[in-house]
Amino acid sequence: MKETENLKRWIIWGTIPFILLFIFFLAILIHPIGPGLPQHQDFSTGVIWNVGHRCDSPDRANPPGPDLCISQRNSGNYPQFPSLTQTAGYATASYAVFRKPGTNQPRVFAIWYFENPEDCNRSEEQLSRYLKAGGQVTPVALNLTTEIQSWEYSGRQASPTTLEGTTFEGNDTAGYFFVIKKAVMPGRDDCFIEYFGLVGENNLSAGSADLRQIIALEGNPWYLFTGRTGSISDDGKVHS
Repeated sequence: MKETENLKRWIIWGTIPFILLFIFFLAILIHPIGPGLPQHQDFSTGVIWNVGHRCDSPDRANPPGPDLCISQRNSGNYPQFPSLTQTAGYATASYAVFRKPGTNQPRVFAIWYFENPEDCNRSEEQLSRYLKAGGQVTPVALNLTTEIQSWEYSGRQASPTTLEGTTFEGNDTAGYFFVIKKAVMPGRDDCFIEYFGLVGENNLSAGSADLRQIIALEGNPWYLFTGRTGSISDDGKVHS
């Protein structure tokens, strides 16, 4: 009888490692992003829902400054551009609209997230064709040293001060595009496409100061993992 009890005990203890291993692999399947990281649908919304302060908030005097506040946040593709995430498998989009209280000068921060590099490349190529057909597209190296250093409490002192990107000037918008590939952490192939732009106007020089302030203080923090951004390209490759 004692031998039978010992055998049962050994069987129970011997199966525990296999059960734990099964649970571990099941968790990986359920959470493909990996432990400690949000699901893909949380990446774009997580960035947008953590920027700025609402215009009706008493904290609006904090970054990105007393003259810029959030008037709306939305989940989904920014309607000014193609629905880049519509045909992608694991992809999301969100955007926020900044305003200067007392004025009608909205600025937008739109973000698209792609877990699959092929979806990202395809969307980048689609966006490139759209931009070239609808306006002027120019590569840019945007130096944000002044904006970052002017806000000592912003927590961005370690941020790259020059970002490679693309300027776009269309009929009723103008702004800056950035592509951030292998963005979340080393070994991953996901990416972000970001747009910081004017709404209802296309004079980029007139609104550039606002956009630079938003980029420097409220831009996507994931590029800190890669240390660089790139411009929109036809071939889906980061050009910097």
